[in-house]
Amino acid sequence: MHLIVHQGRPVKVTFTAPDRQVYTSITICDHFIAEYFKNRPQEQLFTAKDALTWSLLQYDTPEIMLIFDQLKCAVINAQISLVYYEGKAIELLSILQRNQEYEIGWKKYLKGERKNHLSYQNRKYIWLVKAELDRNILAPPKLDKLAILAEMSVPKLYRCFKRWYGMTIADYVRGEKMKYAMRLLWSDELSIKNIAETVGYESHGKFTAAFKKVHGFTPSQFRKSFNL
Repeated sequence: MHLIVHQGRPVKVTFTAPDRQVYTSITICDHFIAEYFKNRPQEQLFTAKDALTWSLLQYDTPEIMLIFDQLKCAVINAQISLVYYEGKAIELLSILQRNQEYEIGWKKYLKGERKNHLSYQNRKYIWLVKAELDRNILAPPKLDKLAILAEMSVPKLYRCFKRWYGMTIADYVRGEKMKYAMRLLWSDELSIKNIAETVGYESHGKFTAAFKKVHGFTPSQFRKSFNL
């Protein structure tokens, strides 16, 4: 998931992967956002420039990924009106606004809980841990190895990661695996059992339960909803 904030200058995106790239994108202009909020004074207004302050966890979420999957399906079928795309843009705005408001409240909570406050040094190590997880999310390093990387004890790493990202390492890994699994479900060549094994689940039932916990529906329901 990539977010590009256009500020009136040309933007160039380069993909270096050797495989053919297929992607779905949506452009939301400042005047569209302003029009949406014009008659909603009770809402917390934001502009496109505010996107510069968003963190990865505010826009790279399973909910937003699902919206893009729905958009992709609509583009493939080419049977949806413009109103549908505008509705999806508003849905994106509402989720981003909620995530932004949650972030603000979360930062206030952190400020008030000084005993649990993370130092900049701790945050740097937590970022390294997340980067290491992202490097091979399907076969993530063990917790003790991550603790060595973070120069922390396992319990402290557990607390710091949850404090900074709002979830445990296990929850983060599961969520990222299920995002990857959702992408694989678009391939007709792969069975759900194959996908479960690819993301590290030997049991079809456990994979289905994990997928539903993250996305709110089962892999079979996802495929049926898009006629896959």
